[in-house]
Amino acid sequence: MLFNFGSFIRRSAFWSIDFLKGRPIRKAYNDVKYERENNVCNQQKLENILEYASKNVNFYKDKQYTKLQDFPVVSKEDYKNNYDAFVSDEYRETDKLYKTFTSGSTGTPFCAIQDLEKRIKHYASLIHLNESIGWKLGRKFLQIQIRERGGNTNSLKDFFQNTIVFSPTNLNRIKIKQIENTIRKKKSLKILQSYASSLHKLVDYIYENGLETNDYGLELIISDTDKLSEPLLVNLMTIFECPIYDRYGNNENGIIALKKNKNDYLVNTADFYVETLKLDSDMPVSKGERGRIVVTDFYNKAFPFIRYDTGDIGIANKQSKDQVVSLKEITGRNIDFVKTPSGKKIFVPDITSTFKYLFNIKKYQIIQDTQNYKITLKVVTKDVQEGKKGQYKLERLTDNECEIEIQNVSEIQNVSEIPVEKNGKYKIIKKI
Repeated sequence: MLFNFGSFIRRSAFWSIDFLKGRPIRKAYNDVKYERENNVCNQQKLENILEYASKNVNFYKDKQYTKLQDFPVVSKEDYKNNYDAFVSDEYRETDKLYKTFTSGSTGTPFCAIQDLEKRIKHYASLIHLNESIGWKLGRKFLQIQIRERGGNTNSLKDFFQNTIVFSPTNLNRIKIKQIENTIRKKKSLKILQSYASSLHKLVDYIYENGLETNDYGLELIISDTDKLSEPLLVNLMTIFECPIYDRYGNNENGIIALKKNKNDYLVNTADFYVETLKLDSDMPVSKGERGRIVVTDFYNKAFPFIRYDTGDIGIANKQSKDQVVSLKEITGRNIDFVKTPSGKKIFVPDITSTFKYLFNIKKYQIIQDTQNYKITLKVVTKDVQEGKKGQYKLERLTDNECEIEIQNVSEIQNVSEIPVEKNGKYKIIKKI
């Protein structure tokens, strides 16, 4: 890797400013580095946040909880409905708090607050996590993502962070061409960070225009937030010939787990305690069983996240007692399912595994009318028979209980693909 003076200056400036402030991020960074490199057990951190919440947070006061499993599992809806009860008494009168906004992909957007310690720990953890995969602070990167609170860019901030920003909203062929040109021509650009749905569009453009043999020079691709499918992963590895990382996390907590290529997701145990619980109860799942991903954040005393049901589903691969150390699968959300008249629920993982080998379907979406259970299967494909195979597979999944209509969106006037949400992602299942 060639020495990059601009990256060095930005990195030096960041740590110099931190030094003048008393080195809060550097100290937190050193702690995180030591814990991760030495596999430090974080049982004490867990006990500290549980004890703190029991004494300072009204929702947990006087409940006589003694261990993690005594604490109730809470959802985003619970936080919204009982917001004041989750705010720590210690932080009610302070203005030194930071707000984070969720995208609302579960259907429940909300604003969570963070105290200064949590904010510092988040930055330190992110810097070390990035460095561990080859992304040094200050290196130029291209980002295809919605910014927090509306997605507005900040030119000065982007300059100091060495960022080239593209919005995933209305990502048409002209924008995709600009992104491809930028990656190919800017030799100092080595890192691409994006939603999986935007990476899918980039890959399609490259193959459709015969550009897959170009030397793009990327050293690292990071996919955030939405599902990075195996076919997309293989295409990215083939075209760009660099490691592909899939990060799992959220705005309110941070990066919870990280996956390289086809490996497992490694849980960020320095910052979080993760459980996988049954879909219909708060009991731990059996080995190999899909479960709800439930997170306890060791930090953020101002608004503790204890046994927070993220709304996501995963399969644990390695556990230390009830704590998940790695996940072999993170797919879909607990609220994303198709329902039959008899009450059977078909979740996103069931659908993605069924459609896995329909290679000529570029993208698909299942829309269900909740009043009559009718399903519309939208597919992007030039192969009509492949679309019919998808319809047949869906009929079998639903035990032929639902009326299923297939719609090839490439044949609809002025619609070239399934539209994404405002946050740049698209849902496999939608309810109307």
